[in-house]
Amino acid sequence: MFHLPQLCFVYGLLMIQECYGSRYERALLKKLLENYDKQERPVINDNDTVNVVFGMTLNQIIDVDEKNQILTASAWVRQTWYNPYLSWNLTKYGGLRTINIDPKVIWLPDIVLYDNADDDLSFSGNLDRLNTRVVLHYTGRNQWLAPVTFKSNCPINVKDFPFDTQYCNMKFGSWTYDGFRLNVMNESKEADLGKYMPSAEWHLVSVPAKRNVIKYFCCEEPYPDVTFTFILQRRSLFYMMNLILPLVTITILVNVSFVLPAESGERISLSITILLAMTVFMLVVAETIPPTSDAVPLIAKFYMAGMIEMAIALIWTCYILKYYHSDCMEMPSWVRKYILGYLGNFFGIRMENLKRFSEHSNLRKDGFQVKEEITFHSESPSKNFRKHKQNKLLKPEDHIESNDPFEHSRDSFKRNGYVSTSLRPLSSGNLEGMSDDSPNKPIFDLGEKILEKVETLVENSVVDDRVNIHKEEWRIAAMVMDKVSLWVFSLTVLITILSCFLQAPAYVA
Repeated sequence: MFHLPQLCFVYGLLMIQECYGSRYERALLKKLLENYDKQERPVINDNDTVNVVFGMTLNQIIDVDEKNQILTASAWVRQTWYNPYLSWNLTKYGGLRTINIDPKVIWLPDIVLYDNADDDLSFSGNLDRLNTRVVLHYTGRNQWLAPVTFKSNCPINVKDFPFDTQYCNMKFGSWTYDGFRLNVMNESKEADLGKYMPSAEWHLVSVPAKRNVIKYFCCEEPYPDVTFTFILQRRSLFYMMNLILPLVTITILVNVSFVLPAESGERISLSITILLAMTVFMLVVAETIPPTSDAVPLIAKFYMAGMIEMAIALIWTCYILKYYHSDCMEMPSWVRKYILGYLGNFFGIRMENLKRFSEHSNLRKDGFQVKEEITFHSESPSKNFRKHKQNKLLKPEDHIESNDPFEHSRDSFKRNGYVSTSLRPLSSGNLEGMSDDSPNKPIFDLGEKILEKVETLVENSVVDDRVNIHKEEWRIAAMVMDKVSLWVFSLTVLITILSCFLQAPAYVA
């Protein structure tokens, strides 16, 4: 256990060493900055070149503004160069290897960000305006480390949006010194990503560094620069869940209009609602992507294709509804042949109702023919009576045996399901002894009027059957067109989805 005198002795030694250390650093700074001109390039000969090694450690991708085409990134910048006027002997200054000095009192390379997009005029991409201290090594090596937030111009290519890959460049070089006086070199082949914090929107593939030497129009001397290329792949999960899947769902809903019953009256309103929903999503996409005419985004192509398909589906739905309400028109032969015949059989549309209507109509026609036969043989009771008077040579029993024209009519009515009334009083055998003034003549006139009414009812029934047959034919044709449209638009939507999104690069979650 140390006693108080020993502790005081140790503390005194530390204070003496600290005083000597401060004295060495103070003397070194005085010696280095004495007669030093920070405007002078750190070279022995005027023809010598100052080599500046430039390196970067990327910390974070803060934002990629697609609309304004600006990349914002946080990085640590390293600049290293050799200054022979800022070196010293270790033995003379107590073994001091490094000192930190204010950057305003020494020469600094005027490295700037060529693609600067920062509105802050106090920085404007000029790295010589940073305030972090410069580390001076006894060998004359100067190292300047500074954290910087860069805002750089980044041309956004929206061709494959939202599965796009962006290439954003940050170009660093001297603004006034040409390559003969200041040479900029890259520290490594790519930026250091050891401290990188991943972005939620972008996947950083790599940041390669490349040295370029360019001759500009203004000057004959070459100007070297170091360009860092940020290769960014967009994470598409957000857009898949919020834009693409709703869009695909809305596009698929177009087929629902061909399944919805026409009697509901909601087919047109459903198609228009789907089209309006697509328009709303298109406005959301238009706010996200930059307004450029260089390329049409992939998702915009899909939206336009979907809207065109919806518009065609709306027009086609109106045409199919016309089939449902074409009951008074005669169906063209080509519709009956190709739609009812080929397509109806292909899709297995059942036509029992049409067959039932046709059979019922044939029964009505048979009954109508029987009625005409009855009308022909029972023209008028009075006429039959006159025929009977004129043919007195015939015996009554002969008329009864051979002139009963209603026997076949009654059998025909019974076969066709109609109720047959007793028509035997109108037979020629029963007309014997009846004159025009007979008391039974009103009964025969009433029977003739009843037959006329029956004729009218049968005619109307046949017309109704014909209308029902036309209506059923058009209804079945509309059902066939619904089936055809459902398959055609389903395949069209599937082909559109595959043709659009198979063009996209690899998906990055």
